[in-house]
Amino acid sequence: MKILNITYNKGDGGLEEMYLRFNSAFKALKWQVACLMPESAKLRSKTASQGVEVICNNAISSSMSAYNPFAVLSLRKQIKKFKPDIVILHNGRALPLIKKAIKNDCKLLVVHHGGKTKNLEGANNIACISNYMLEELSNSLMSAPNLYHLPNFIEGVEPVRKLKSKNDVLNVGFIGRLEKEKGVDILIQAVSEMPDPLCLHIAGDGSEKEELIEKAKSLGVKANFIGWVSGEGKQQFFSNIDVLAVPSRHEPFGLVILEGWAAGIPVVASRTKGAQELIKDERNGLLFELEDASSLRDALFHVAFKENKKNAC
Repeated sequence: MKILNITYNKGDGGLEEMYLRFNSAFKALKWQVACLMPESAKLRSKTASQGVEVICNNAISSSMSAYNPFAVLSLRKQIKKFKPDIVILHNGRALPLIKKAIKNDCKLLVVHHGGKTKNLEGANNIACISNYMLEELSNSLMSAPNLYHLPNFIEGVEPVRKLKSKNDVLNVGFIGRLEKEKGVDILIQAVSEMPDPLCLHIAGDGSEKEELIEKAKSLGVKANFIGWVSGEGKQQFFSNIDVLAVPSRHEPFGLVILEGWAAGIPVVASRTKGAQELIKDERNGLLFELEDASSLRDALFHVAFKENKKNAC
């Protein structure tokens, strides 16, 4: 089986993590896989390190390329050279271009990670990472595609061993993109309202990083901004925290929730649609109200009260 795995994204995040994990899964099945992405994609070196062939095409980043016959022809030549049995496209913005390029040469599966459903119009096969997406697509798309539930999965995160400490600082972790939708500002506000000392460990990067650093300083919140982590760095991140906070304003799935569970770390998450599919409140995690710092503060206080506080900054 030959798989062409396509992303038009250039940055880092949960979708990109899953893109790499798809490659690992295909290789484990002994399938031949190649990856198509923009030349400037941050995933390029990571993909190459997996031993996967990387094909670069910058046209897939623009939704207008579908109307450029030269862009379509160039992409078609690249795809025909690999001769895939199945093309997998992550999200649908490039769908019109990909459909024109492959014509009827092979099967096409679009993996819907979130975003505008109108971009999926015309797809015959769509895999959704959450059940609520299946319902939304069933009600919104004009056509009647084959819909599948394909939840995110994890690899490379092991249960952490934490050493007890007499220090009374609770270490709260966040991992993800530092963008407004991820709600790190809400987390910083919640921590600033806690009666007991807490330390934030924030792993990730994004356009709001400097603003968040200033917010933490102005509120007197001790926060370590450690940048993107992966592999052993991610394992170390989990070993340094007592609870994982997922304060997103919107979350189609919540990949970090699975990673927190795999590491054996308690998870506190906002009531996004994705998180509510995974977390049963007060059974396998705690849920708090969307965009509500006080609700998050109360959830963290609940964890702090029940946990033995350990591993200071």
